[in-house]
Amino acid sequence: MSQTLEATQNTLSPLRSALPDDYWDGELVSRDDSRSGIISANMERVSGTPCFVGTRVPIRNLWDHLEEGLTMDDFLDGFPGVTRDQAQAALRLACERLLEGLPPDTCHI
Repeated sequence: MSQTLEATQNTLSPLRSALPDDYWDGELVSRDDSRSGIISANMERVSGTPCFVGTRVPIRNLWDHLEEGLTMDDFLDGFPGVTRDQAQAALRLACERLLEGLPPDTCHI
């Protein structure tokens, strides 16, 4: 796991821990998965669409907002259940996965 993703996990761990145990029933992203503080996918919630953990807000909505030229603040204002840490973690993870295997670089988001 990258240092950035590990730091993100530590930041989002309280959010993940605050969810009731039954939240994880049917969850496709296990609690042990490094993405579990960021993303949730469960066929019983939003038909399995990957969402920000603890919400019914699809992860894709963040990219849709940014592609439309809206800001992170616009996105967060529209979806108050999503934290800034979660949104930034999703962007960092996407950046890391995009650059995986290429010469060392860091994603500063």
